[in-house]
Amino acid sequence: MPSKLAGMLASGRAVIVTAHPGTELSNVMSGRGLVVPPGDAATLADAIEQLALSPLVREAMGAAGREFAQAELDQNAILSRFEQELFRCVAG
Repeated sequence: MPSKLAGMLASGRAVIVTAHPGTELSNVMSGRGLVVPPGDAATLADAIEQLALSPLVREAMGAAGREFAQAELDQNAILSRFEQELFRCVAG
């Protein structure tokens, strides 16, 4: 995933990304932002217009993105998962 995505999601604003269907980025963004195919300017323009005209959708996606960033991408969350994995490896 792009390194800047964590900050973008944490902003609490709706995000539009370009990604191929079925990729990790596409899956992560599901319900948290809009995904458009790379190089498809018309679909990107439609996505921008869709968000511009849908404040409730923007707010819902922004909130979902922020929640995901705090739960999964926050430094403490990442270090906690890393620590748990280390303990699992040592215990195994």
